[in-house]
Amino acid sequence: MVTKLGDLLVSEKPRLRPYTNRERYSITLKCDSCEKTTGVTVYDGDLIILCYNFGYNSVPSMGQDKLTMRQFCALLGENGARALVDKYYTSVTQCRREFRDPCWAACLSATLAEEFYKAFVEGDYDPLWNAFFSLPDFELTGSGVSDTKVNYRGELFAKAHLRSGLRKALDHCGTSKCCAHDLGLVVETLVRAQASLLGSLKTNPAFLLDLGKVFGIRPVREFRKQLRAEMLQALEDKGAYQCLEDLKVVFAERDEEIEDGL
Repeated sequence: MVTKLGDLLVSEKPRLRPYTNRERYSITLKCDSCEKTTGVTVYDGDLIILCYNFGYNSVPSMGQDKLTMRQFCALLGENGARALVDKYYTSVTQCRREFRDPCWAACLSATLAEEFYKAFVEGDYDPLWNAFFSLPDFELTGSGVSDTKVNYRGELFAKAHLRSGLRKALDHCGTSKCCAHDLGLVVETLVRAQASLLGSLKTNPAFLLDLGKVFGIRPVREFRKQLRAEMLQALEDKGAYQCLEDLKVVFAERDEEIEDGL
């Protein structure tokens, strides 16, 4: 039985499971001379986004107008999830589909969000998440921050969230004939979402981050590099070699299409 969203939110730490609590519907189509029954799986976009929202709120605050590295990672995940959920919705409701297999891609997002929630909110770590959380959190607005420190922690987050999460997602969701195209679109969407987030943090009067000091001179390019590397490694780890090779081609074709935006 699928738990209602309202029931999930009555406790301090609700058990959010956007993949486990997916809904499966059976639809029968009838005409004069035929009848066909098919199944449809529905993933709750609100639950996916809430996983990251609760993750952000679970990070201990370091004071008003202070943004920590873990909080930034949660914001990054939530911002990307919102952008992807919007694209999934338009892909299944409009004739022009950006995602060729939106249900498969949504299954990946639901699994990644669920694993993120388990790590950030419930403290359920695998070795890669443990490497990320074994190091103390720090302020991005602090005096001792540097792009080297931030990028290293960002690499640990990418390994835990994307590499580990995608491996588990492939176990749950399998691979798709549209794997390379849709994963390429996932990367493009997340890159643009990150550029938007950094732009808002740069102009937010509560933070006014020095982006060059905190993230380096090409932060979005570095983020794209990490995303691609961990995604390819996850595919290799799971033996999805056809998708791996096809995705390398997609990345090569898009190298000149994605702008840093900052």
